[in-house]
Amino acid sequence: MATLLWPGESFVISHQEMIKGVRIGGNGTAMSYLDTLVVPIIENTPHEEDLRDSMAEAMVKHPNAAAILVRRHGVYVWGPDWEKAKTQAECLDYLFELGKPSRDLDQATLTLNLIIATPPVAAQIMSGIGSRRTFGTSSRGSTNNPRATSSTVCQKCLQTGHFTYQCKFKRPYMSRPSRTQLLEKPELLAKVQPQVEIPDEFKSK
Repeated sequence: MATLLWPGESFVISHQEMIKGVRIGGNGTAMSYLDTLVVPIIENTPHEEDLRDSMAEAMVKHPNAAAILVRRHGVYVWGPDWEKAKTQAECLDYLFELGKPSRDLDQATLTLNLIIATPPVAAQIMSGIGSRRTFGTSSRGSTNNPRATSSTVCQKCLQTGHFTYQCKFKRPYMSRPSRTQLLEKPELLAKVQPQVEIPDEFKSK
């Protein structure tokens, strides 16, 4: 699947922790998180033995590669021994799977940019009207920096006028009747459960 999403001559990915499980050239030192993993992609052939020439050419062109992808076929991985080769194959399989949504995300971002950059919007941007003023405002100001109103209730101190993350007050202690007290005095239940007003059309039913 990775070879179908990457139509070029190589699979490229970087800044992933799993890259540390791949060795330079398959037999060298382990790669770093900051390294860029490049796996060459060659075209498939009707017979597997016919891949020899294109595979040798890819290995010469990419001496640091630890594997070679064959389009619509699979991957060839090597290492100092079968255990390290198996470890690299598992790491590469994870990175190939990770590369698919990354590729889709890049395509989605490109599509979104094309949708946003319609002629009217592009003209506004080019004329100096910022996207924040065009898209990020409301009746209370910018949505990127909302302001608390007198009806805003803090979930910590239960006071109004500020958000919970802005609260500088202590959380008030609110006692609640125990289950035994509720059984002995059912009228206490009204203090615990909020009162719900029943519409008139439902009272007669």
